[in-house]
Amino acid sequence: MAFTLYSLLQAGLLVVNAVAVLHKERFLRNVGWASDQGIGGFGDAPGIKAQLMNLVQSVRTVMRGQPLEEKWNGLYQVLLTTHTAIKIREQATWIHCSRVKKAPGAPWKVTLGDDELKLKLSRTK
Repeated sequence: MAFTLYSLLQAGLLVVNAVAVLHKERFLRNVGWASDQGIGGFGDAPGIKAQLMNLVQSVRTVMRGQPLEEKWNGLYQVLLTTHTAIKIREQATWIHCSRVKKAPGAPWKVTLGDDELKLKLSRTK
């Protein structure tokens, strides 16, 4: 039985996957592999341990799938817009235009009323 480069890469990937599946608090923190342990300071060259922990964290992120999914909180009233950002009433800071999407079609139809200062709202089905 010969070890090829492919079989070594496959074994390494299986080990990284096995470590990524392990729970952070129950196992990884006990052996010193938690994400907040031993990273090093600013400007220090990352060691093997820090690089392995970064690889494990990356595999956990990809396996989880949550950061790549859409997260919509609800409908908000837009107060101001620019070409790159919007300002909503419910939040104090501006939001980049790539973080928002247009609301679904309105269920209301607006027509002019009897007087030119009045609007008539009717519900569409």
